[in-house]
Amino acid sequence: MSDPALAKAAYAGKADMIHNSEIIAVVDFTAPEKTEQKGTSWTYSQKAKATVETVLKGKPARELTVYGGENFICAQCALQKGKALVFLNHNRDLLVGSNWHLSIRPIEKNEVEWYDGENMRPLKKMPLPAVLEEIRKILPQKQNLAPPFAVLFDASSLDDTQIGEGGGPSKFRRAYQQALPLAAKHKDELKYITEAGSPAGRIYAAMLLHHADKESGKKALISLSCCNGTVVYRSGCEIMHEGIWNIASKLYSDGKFLSLQLD
Repeated sequence: MSDPALAKAAYAGKADMIHNSEIIAVVDFTAPEKTEQKGTSWTYSQKAKATVETVLKGKPARELTVYGGENFICAQCALQKGKALVFLNHNRDLLVGSNWHLSIRPIEKNEVEWYDGENMRPLKKMPLPAVLEEIRKILPQKQNLAPPFAVLFDASSLDDTQIGEGGGPSKFRRAYQQALPLAAKHKDELKYITEAGSPAGRIYAAMLLHHADKESGKKALISLSCCNGTVVYRSGCEIMHEGIWNIASKLYSDGKFLSLQLD
């Protein structure tokens, strides 16, 4: 008989949760429904529709469907009817919590349980406006990006040097190559992209930061190794959905992920 596999949830600290979430918003949930929806790692037993009331990060639609109740009992996101402050990432096409149960912060009497410091313990009740103000202060300040960096900010895929039947580089890969000699002069913009860009853009930016300043690049990769979102990876005619944490961890430890390599 095989031995049981035991695991614990790796919780992100407050700043990493804010930086690693694609969407941060105040929403109003309907009553959750039962489901059995498979993601890349977990199967989700709950889904609930949510109306977005306040957006702090990302560009969510007005109406969302959020999945919870993942089959990782120790740290699953429990969805419930009512207002909540949510921190979300995409698991392929599914919107899920970005930091286990801490991703869904129910709002009761205009208060939420929130970090008392950087780490998850202890949590304390705080007025919602104070929590939203704290999040806004941690979010990176918007920057005007030069052309190759602006393309990477919204990159929809992480690409090999050759993709598709034509075998040429994509516009995102070309932007990455154009940005390489400019990286040392644009470290602030790259740091901004690692915290606010698309999933693919954040990995491109971390790789560019590593090219310009290895220590800054390593810090960005360590932060992204806590991110449970997924990214589209393209190589030739192959398209894969990969975990951001997996790509960032491999780049950090091995200097490469499949055909991607730190310069």
